[in-house]
Amino acid sequence: MFYQQLKEVFNNTQKQEKLTYIILFLFPIAGPVVRHWNSFFFLTITFLSFYFLITKKNKKPLLKEEKILLSAFGLFFAAFIISANLNGWGEFQTVELGNELMFLWSIPIYLLIREHKYALLVLFAGILLSVPIIFLFSLYEFYYPHQPFLEGAYSQLFLGPILAMMLLFYPAAYKTWFSNNKHIWIVYVAFGLSIFVIIFTYARTAYLTLLLGVLALMFFYVKKTKHIFLYLTVIIAIISGLLSHPQVNYRVLLAVDDVKQYFIQSDVDSPARKTSLGVRLEMWRASQYAIKEHPFFGIASANFPEFIKPYIQSGKVGSEVKIAGTLHNTFVEVIVSKGLFGLFLLLILFYYPLYLAWKNRQRCKSCFRYIFLFSLSLTTISMGLSNLVNKNNAVSYLIIFTAIFFAYMMRMFYPNNFKTDSEEK
Repeated sequence: MFYQQLKEVFNNTQKQEKLTYIILFLFPIAGPVVRHWNSFFFLTITFLSFYFLITKKNKKPLLKEEKILLSAFGLFFAAFIISANLNGWGEFQTVELGNELMFLWSIPIYLLIREHKYALLVLFAGILLSVPIIFLFSLYEFYYPHQPFLEGAYSQLFLGPILAMMLLFYPAAYKTWFSNNKHIWIVYVAFGLSIFVIIFTYARTAYLTLLLGVLALMFFYVKKTKHIFLYLTVIIAIISGLLSHPQVNYRVLLAVDDVKQYFIQSDVDSPARKTSLGVRLEMWRASQYAIKEHPFFGIASANFPEFIKPYIQSGKVGSEVKIAGTLHNTFVEVIVSKGLFGLFLLLILFYYPLYLAWKNRQRCKSCFRYIFLFSLSLTTISMGLSNLVNKNNAVSYLIIFTAIFFAYMMRMFYPNNFKTDSEEK
């Protein structure tokens, strides 16, 4: 393990930098299973970033790529303000304001994180500890309260996908902190523990994130034939574990049947369109009316249930859509609430780092691996959920992980721009 780097962090840095590293280390550890864990650490690092902006001298100038990303975060918040005012500011917008402000706070948070070269190292250390801690909390939940499914501190739709996303970085975290493969068994144990938790969340989005993510890991890390068999074993274990459990098998097959029945039945109020997946498909279809009427800036956050009522009454949309709190798809949610302007900004937030990583993959292969896995996770989670833009706990993961990976990539691309005064001398 890189004890020397850790020693340097806590012996040769200021209190503010030490506190930043402690926050980044603790952030991923128990977020899905301890209520308000993420909120507390996100709020702490936000205040710390404000303090940093006021007191820090000789800040390193922003690179062009950083200006583009930070502008996208700021404009994403501006899109909320524009849409809310165009559609009439109401109670829903006031409630959503706190969540939307997080995208604005991401700017000072990034400016703080980019100054700390060990940010990725401590995040990976936190991820190494996160899996066993989340597993122990989930094991207690599974056996003691006898929950029908694991939901952690909030819901299975948060616990499952977020754990699946963090698990994809477990091999990278291991390789970062361990200098050899002597303890490689830790990675396989972590996958086993995580698969147990993910299976019993019954979150199909988590299943998809895990399966596609493991295929990506196989592409990035497998160098020898014997390792291919190990990863294939993991993939087979995942699929077998998912499909062998009756409830999981039922939910997977039910999803397939829901989609088939939705397209067979043309009546908008058919029972086939009132299933779990049927309602989601109907919501996505109904979003076309909001897009047609408000294409550029949307109908504002949380306005969809009220907006869609006339279409339900006229028989164009199924009645179940009126209970929709969210649209269960990040891309649909954003284009409805913030229009094409918001969707364009979201695509920058999700894929601009990936574009840079691909473009410069020969200069930093690890940058491409990390950011590809992160973008893949964001995409798969977004296909069935919209919590990455409208639930503060998930938004905090989007912002903190983006800031750390992007800052790491900038340091690797432009090392001279991040040299300290002592290094320059």
